[in-house]
Amino acid sequence: MIGWQAGRYFDQMPVAILNVNQTRTKNALFPFTQTINKIIPNTFSQTSHSKYNFKTGVHVFRHDLIKWNADDNICDNLPPNLKKATLHTAHGDTPIYVHNPSEDIHVSGSLVRSRTWEPHLLNLMAGHLRKDPELQFIDLGANLGVFSLAMAKFGRQVIAVEPLSINLHRFCASIKAGKLTEKITIVYNALSDKRENVSLGIDRRNVGGTYIVNNKNMNKVKGSSVGGQYKDIVMTAKLDDILKLPGFDFKKVIIKMDVEGYENFVLNGGQNFFDQVDVQAVLMEWMWQRSGNLEDTKCIQLAISGRRQRRF
Repeated sequence: MIGWQAGRYFDQMPVAILNVNQTRTKNALFPFTQTINKIIPNTFSQTSHSKYNFKTGVHVFRHDLIKWNADDNICDNLPPNLKKATLHTAHGDTPIYVHNPSEDIHVSGSLVRSRTWEPHLLNLMAGHLRKDPELQFIDLGANLGVFSLAMAKFGRQVIAVEPLSINLHRFCASIKAGKLTEKITIVYNALSDKRENVSLGIDRRNVGGTYIVNNKNMNKVKGSSVGGQYKDIVMTAKLDDILKLPGFDFKKVIIKMDVEGYENFVLNGGQNFFDQVDVQAVLMEWMWQRSGNLEDTKCIQLAISGRRQRRF
């Protein structure tokens, strides 16, 4: 095994861990390396999005306590004078709408200054997708949509999960401006291991640091400059619910996960997902899970447990 946390709990597990160091964050890529001779057949809804009337053209679904609902109202009547920037990728430039850089100094600031955000990670993801034309992309915690837009520009189908309305206003505008409506499906929920209404906390001057307000998310609260809450009250869905997302037929995927300390809850709600979908790799922010104790490593164990059971 390669990289950080190469301790006695992981040295026999079929996963390689590659750390990618950045100025502010620490991320880990978990490529699942064992050979799988048989994949459990997917049992997803094959309903086409064409049956739904998305008045804005952007495909948006929300999960309530019971089922999925087509609902692109978040993309309608967008705020005026949204700030437009350009996202540069190896596959071409595409428009991206951002926050005021003084209010979102990291992601929006970087996009305005240099037309990119975390280009080394974008290239890393694209490199994995390039190896297999059947691989699609799932973005958990899409924020402004940098990774989703880049992978859609690369030509892959994308499911992007994002709960914050001010991010979705800009993401919707970017999808339409880039003519990527047939490539990206938005899930307008937060993710957890149960369905409930949650509040979203403010990370000062860092909209990308938005987090679920929960007394179990104390690593995030203690490690950030948090203050107050957004007006948004959003319903959580489970990663397993994506299996029944209308039109979902992904067989093999790469996942990017940036959920600000909620990784354990997200993965705990996706045990069937990992059984039924061939997850080739997970890129996740690691800074809230790096204390090294067994509780913090639970997210890795959950992610690979289904894959080990599927080895024939």
